Amino acid sequence: MREKRESIMDIDCNNLLIILSDYFSKKLNRTVKVNCDVKVKYVSYGMYDDTEAVPDIEFFIKEVSNNGKVVTTTTTYLDQSDLEEAVSDYVSSLGYEYDSFKYVGGVRLAGYFRDEYEEAHFEGLEVKLKEKSMQRVLK
Repeated sequence: MREKRESIMDIDCNNLLIILSDYFSKKLNRTVKVNCDVKVKYVSYGMYDDTEAVPDIEFFIKEVSNNGKVVTTTTTYLDQSDLEEAVSDYVSSLGYEYDSFKYVGGVRLAGYFRDEYEEAHFEGLEVKLKEKSMQRVLK
């Protein structure tokens, strides 16, 4: 009997956007481009006045259609389950099973002295994988 080993795959931000765009283009039967917006969000834990700066990462599909005089813009935001679905599909095409993922990034200080400000950054995903188990067949 063979043990299942866990592996970790790093997907940088640019490749992740390509993977998501390809997946949702196939799913929606039209060419779409997934974009990413990273902002700083302040979170308070409990009754203390302390707040913590955390990155707020949003993935979205923005489509613009022009029907003569009317231009419409449709923005569709992707949630956690959409990301898991797309990453799971990509990982299974490589011969692995999807387990979970974690965002790689954070908040850092930018600027100098009096002009310092907190800036959020997103570097990609760290995806936890399992090897696909081989099914044994009795003959």
